[in-house]
Parts: sequence; C-alpha cells; structure tokens
Amino acid sequence: MKALVAIALMGALGVSNAALYQRSGGMVYDSALNITWIADMNLAKTSDYDSDGLMS
Repeated sequence: MKALVAIALMGALGVSNAALYQRSGGMVYDSALNITWIADMNLAKTSDYDSDGLMS
C-alpha cells in the first residue's frame, strides 16, 4: 500500500517550466497557462468602477 501511495505521489509531482513575463499596463503573462494576469490584485477597489470595490 505504501509503495502504491509513493508511486502516485511521484506521478503527481511534475516539473513545471513556466515563466512570468511583465507586460505593459500592469499585466503579467504566464507562459505555462498561456494567459495574461492582472498584476493589481486590488483592481476592483482601485479602478473606480464602484466605490466599495464590488463588480456586480
């Protein structure tokens, strides 16, 4: 049983070669997921969209 768990854990531990690239306008590109993230985690509060930071 321990060997089976050890093999399962080793299979789950993969090597990731992701890189994060700084983009203009406060964005960060993730090469592993092929997506662009907003660098400002408080964007809802700082964007002046709504005074209390709610988006809906």
